[in-house]
Amino acid sequence: MTKKIITESLGAVSRRNRMQRLFESLCYGVFYAAIVALIIIAAQFPGWAPQWNGWGVLGVCLIFGLLLGGIVGWILPSDVKNSAEKIDSYYRLKDRVLTALRLIAKPSQTPIERLQISDAAAYAVKVDAKSVAPYRLPKYFGRTLFLLLTTAVFCAVSPIINPRQVAEAAPSPVQTVVESAEILKKELIEWIEEKAEEHKDEKELKELAEKLEQAQTKLEDAAANPREAMAVMSEMEAAMNQLMSDYNLEQMDASMQEIADALGAAEASRSASQHLKEENYAKAANDLEKMDISQTSKQERNAVSAQLKKATAGIQKRGQDKLLKLIDKLADELQEGNCDGAKESACEIAGICKSQGLRKGICQSLGSKLALLGLCKSDCAGSCNNPGNNPSDKNGGNNTSKSNSPGKNWGHGTAGRPDAGQETNLDGNREMKQITGIQGAGPSEFEKMTSKEGNEETSRIPYKEAYKEYQKASESVLENEPIPLGQRRMIRQYFESIRPQGDEEK
Repeated sequence: MTKKIITESLGAVSRRNRMQRLFESLCYGVFYAAIVALIIIAAQFPGWAPQWNGWGVLGVCLIFGLLLGGIVGWILPSDVKNSAEKIDSYYRLKDRVLTALRLIAKPSQTPIERLQISDAAAYAVKVDAKSVAPYRLPKYFGRTLFLLLTTAVFCAVSPIINPRQVAEAAPSPVQTVVESAEILKKELIEWIEEKAEEHKDEKELKELAEKLEQAQTKLEDAAANPREAMAVMSEMEAAMNQLMSDYNLEQMDASMQEIADALGAAEASRSASQHLKEENYAKAANDLEKMDISQTSKQERNAVSAQLKKATAGIQKRGQDKLLKLIDKLADELQEGNCDGAKESACEIAGICKSQGLRKGICQSLGSKLALLGLCKSDCAGSCNNPGNNPSDKNGGNNTSKSNSPGKNWGHGTAGRPDAGQETNLDGNREMKQITGIQGAGPSEFEKMTSKEGNEETSRIPYKEAYKEYQKASESVLENEPIPLGQRRMIRQYFESIRPQGDEEK
């Protein structure tokens, strides 16, 4: 029992001694870390050390200093003898606890020794560890704080008085990324914001404008990193494709074709039916609004109603609930002969037609904007693959080295600057020969091609449809095939140059 009392008292004091030693070790770690950081920052001025950011250097040094000091302060063993000496000294016990500690370590004690241990235990019960080993500021605390503040001042003023560190800390923007960001802001972001302002009912378009505005800010921040800029452009591309997917134009076109077949059963709605089949939704909406239901016979109304009921099955499968309700309502009102109600339902369907026409125009324009975005990504990829094109490159952007091995960087190296690099050696063995021949009318063969006038046939496929088909095929190949970047850009520019008139923006 007496042994336990003494060991517990000594353990409490030892723990406080260890914590005090840990504080002192951490203080030493900060002290030496500040010295190392100060030396590195000072060595940057004459150019003896790399131009790193001063705060970064100080932070790294402090982390290592605290880590090393904490490990050293914690793993060093605790000296129980020192704790016993502190207790004896504080309470003036004349080495009673220290003597009892030595006697406890013996395998056996004499009666006198056991009395000495009991006497020390009586005093050990009253030991207050907080009083024996109070926490104090480390000896080097003042010097450490002064040195740390001095290093912090150097970190704050070094970018001002050391311009080379500013140049290293702020990489120069890549001109290709800057130009791409300006083009996208002018021709993509502003266009979408304008469309979103014109058509406030299109909530998806407004959300796209907000996403692209955020992406534009990130793109401007990534002006010095072409790879990061390409990632941001990919986000913009994904947002635009998501909008086109949300519109689900093909499914709506299929429903409109079924409605067109149903409306063709009546003379009054035949014009609207024809325009719907031609996907001219603006004129179809106008015809639906002007349609006079009262002019149709009961037989025609019943026929249109029956056809609309058949069309509801396909519309329901496509999940177009709003259009489904309107078609059901129009079919019932036609069957009941409610001309005013049918007129109102037709006007609501006309609104959906207008929205579909608007969305198709937006998606067609987004197709050209996606092509523009693809060109910008190709340019950024060229900057990634050719560091010499970067103005911040150590060679000043004049990388004239040529490679004899094949690669995917065609069109983005020295080929764009034919006057760069060494001239090609054209030396060779030349031989002059004189060719003789016999003058006269030799044998010849020819073939005569004749065709009847007026027998020329025009293309059966409209130019606009053929353009869309081949553009879609080319985009598929560009996405899936390893085509060199220069050729990718040339293909896209070609399709931009032959785009049908009136198909740019609607």
